[in-house]
Amino acid sequence: DTIMLKNVYHVALMLPFYLDINDSIDKNRKHEGEEIIFKRSNVALEFYEGARMAIDSMHKMDFNARIYVYDTENDTAVVKKLMLKSEMKKMDMIVGPLYRSNLNYVVDFAKKHEIEMVSPLITTNRILNNHPNLSKVKPCVQTSVKNLASYVFENYVSPKSVGFETNNIVIIHNGDPGE
Repeated sequence: DTIMLKNVYHVALMLPFYLDINDSIDKNRKHEGEEIIFKRSNVALEFYEGARMAIDSMHKMDFNARIYVYDTENDTAVVKKLMLKSEMKKMDMIVGPLYRSNLNYVVDFAKKHEIEMVSPLITTNRILNNHPNLSKVKPCVQTSVKNLASYVFENYVSPKSVGFETNNIVIIHNGDPGE
């Protein structure tokens, strides 16, 4: 198989910035130096900062990407409107939305238009079923628990660990078999 590289890749970042809320907060500020950001937009802002660093690094390696940034407001109605934009069908990759309620709609769109998609926060593997073009960044909970259990055993339970006879370990689970 031969991989054909493009001159420019089109990538959509769909993140809940809550720009309208942040704009109204900014307009109602009482002190000139005071900066207030709507708390729920912090995840998107931090993710965007990391994405910008990755994009800058990729540009230094001659990887060219045109990034389209969309504010989903974590609102399905907003996401549906965004998916109607003509440029969305031309994307090579869609990163986000961050949360499952919006991801489900976009993943169907991406599958229909053969667009690669990345879910940055979803941990469950179920979202991957019947979506071969979807990748996720975070491991599923089972993988995390397995690795955590190995770490705890090696460092606190194993006869090789110091004081293993007196260590108590408490594990809490929410009871959801999918988690």
